[in-house]
Amino acid sequence: MRGEVLAALLLGAVPPRPGYASGIWLRGARVTGRLRLKGAVAEAGLHCTDCEFDDKVEFVDANLRTLRIERCRLPRLVCSRLHLDGLLNLEGSEIEQGLWLDGARVGGPLLMNEMRLGPVLADKLTVEGRLDARNLKVQGEFRAHNAHIGGSLHLGGAQMSNPGGIAMSLGGITVEGGVWCWRGFEAEGTLRLVGATFTANLTLDGARLSQPGEGTALNLDRASIGHLIAHDLQVEAGQVSMRGTQVSGGVDMRGAVLAGDGPDEPVLAIDNATMAYLELRNIRASGEVMIRACRVENRIWLSGAEVRNPEGNAVRLNRTEVGADVFCRDLTLEGTLRLSRSRIGGVLELEDVRLSGAASTLIYGHALQAGEFKLIPAQPVRGTVFLNHAQIGVLHDDPVSWPTELVLTGTRYDALEPRLPAGERLRWLTRSPEGYESQPYEQLANYYAATGQNADARKVLYAKERHRQATETRMIRVWSRLQDITTGYGYRPWRALLWLGVLLTVGGLVYGFSPPAPLKRDEAPHFNPVIYTLDLLIPIVDLGQERAFNPAGAHQWLSYTLVAAGWVLTATVAAGAARIVSRR
Repeated sequence: MRGEVLAALLLGAVPPRPGYASGIWLRGARVTGRLRLKGAVAEAGLHCTDCEFDDKVEFVDANLRTLRIERCRLPRLVCSRLHLDGLLNLEGSEIEQGLWLDGARVGGPLLMNEMRLGPVLADKLTVEGRLDARNLKVQGEFRAHNAHIGGSLHLGGAQMSNPGGIAMSLGGITVEGGVWCWRGFEAEGTLRLVGATFTANLTLDGARLSQPGEGTALNLDRASIGHLIAHDLQVEAGQVSMRGTQVSGGVDMRGAVLAGDGPDEPVLAIDNATMAYLELRNIRASGEVMIRACRVENRIWLSGAEVRNPEGNAVRLNRTEVGADVFCRDLTLEGTLRLSRSRIGGVLELEDVRLSGAASTLIYGHALQAGEFKLIPAQPVRGTVFLNHAQIGVLHDDPVSWPTELVLTGTRYDALEPRLPAGERLRWLTRSPEGYESQPYEQLANYYAATGQNADARKVLYAKERHRQATETRMIRVWSRLQDITTGYGYRPWRALLWLGVLLTVGGLVYGFSPPAPLKRDEAPHFNPVIYTLDLLIPIVDLGQERAFNPAGAHQWLSYTLVAAGWVLTATVAAGAARIVSRR
């Protein structure tokens, strides 16, 4: 049949019999020449099955009831701005040079199952019903910008191939039902869903994506999604990008395998996104997993995950607000775990984790906030853990697995578990590579004091002063050493009493065996060697003995020594008392 004959029949060249609707059914026909209905209005429907068209078919700006081209072969189908009252069925057809549906409007479903296609252009396509494209195969770009689908979008088993380019671009699309890219769905090239609106779910279970050459395999930037479900997703090359994405439900990517293209770009980039929860259990990632400036209403799961990026960041959870918990039990990381400036309302659990990498810093938690922080790795951390300026409610750790280096400058916590004596916690503080800082000691002492362990609090403060001594100048170190020897910086007051007792004993014995001569024999009081020694030791206070007697020779030098010792003892006691009073 010639194409122009078929066009004439569609336009009513043969009127229908009374009582019958007009329509054309072709099976196994060969249509020669071009079938062109540009701007035509046809009351008849067209149903072609197992037909072959020699030339392209055009329905540009046409109006038809229904259009069925099933299991047909044609070089090109151009349906730009086509209006259909009913369905458009293209199932099983092969259209080598491409399909144009830009601006088309389909009043029913659009069926594209089992099709073989070249490039597809469907910008601003409107489908009132569902779009079924199971086992669809496309060579080239499938593009449907700003399209609208009133039902669901089924792409199970579909294969999109455009290596190095965009395999499927649905920027700005709106799908009222679920989107199913699963059960054998494959895309070689970028799956670009920028600004898309998926009111229900976007399901990518078991999908295989690949965009080699340091590109983006899945781009969900600024998309709005009901639920994102991607169990066992496989990204063989390229990045998964979710920048500015809004997910009203959860993101579930458990068991996903993310290969990436190298260490420079994250394999998973979730930036400035919002979601109810984030499920990343048992993922395998060969590159950085970045979760930055996001808001997660409930929980994040990373338990059982393996993320390997030994030369850089393995997981970056920066500036993210999590309403509940972050579970990372049995997590394996090669690379740095970054947690800086994140706020976690519940528990940050790092139990049985394994941390390694080429960088010296394995955990960087600057200004981290968490209700509870469980840092109990499966093995000791052979690197530096930065928790500087963190705010933690309860900090759980294990002395067996303390990191090689630990920075706690500015860190604040309400409780420590397990409850260890001060001696062990002081070993914890001295692991800082930055040297002496007073605040970690003050914080630990405040914790012990708040829990009624005052003796441990004093031990910590005493250790703080001794550690600080090593950082001072020589003259200040001498004065600091005197305070340590005499009063323990005020935290060992019994030392002052001990020194006073020793000096009183020495003076009392010496002057008792060999009393000094009185200055005025007739006016001198009765000599008491102990009171005389005490009068020498205590400055300012006059007990009447020192002024009444005049030691000579070695006794005179002893008196000078006792006076000097008294001044030193008084000064150190005053300094210690002032230190304690100022803390209170």
